[in-house]
Amino acid sequence: MIRRPIQRTLLVMIGTSMMFLLLGCEEATNSTGLDEAKSATAKIEEEWGVRVLGIRRTAAGYMLDFRYRVLDAEKAAPILDRRITPYVEVEETGVRLLVPQAPKLGSMRQTSFAVKADRDYFIVFANPSQIVSKGDLVSVVVGDFQTSPLAVQ
Repeated sequence: MIRRPIQRTLLVMIGTSMMFLLLGCEEATNSTGLDEAKSATAKIEEEWGVRVLGIRRTAAGYMLDFRYRVLDAEKAAPILDRRITPYVEVEETGVRLLVPQAPKLGSMRQTSFAVKADRDYFIVFANPSQIVSKGDLVSVVVGDFQTSPLAVQ
């Protein structure tokens, strides 16, 4: 049987070692993964005039709330076109989730003829049976616009 002071010391040593190991792995992935994420973000901002703010689960997990900020109204206009059907594609399974159509409200997304810069917009997607959970990678597709895989928050 190990004495309590020795047991505590061992636990502290193991915990500290794990922390350094995790931090080292995080730095290694961040140096390459962060550069790729920055270049994908810059490409979307330059080509489409929008900055992706994120995608979150909402409505007790039965909906996904995609938020983005319009930087250039002219470039972002196709994303807000009501004739184009947006969807979320789950990276792991390839499942496509659509925007729900409420009878009295209509499509649960913002559309506009007069897109304004420096404004946040949203699209809400159905998540039946909570197919997508926190941490899953998804891509948002609106016509020719497609995000790089986003982690659901």
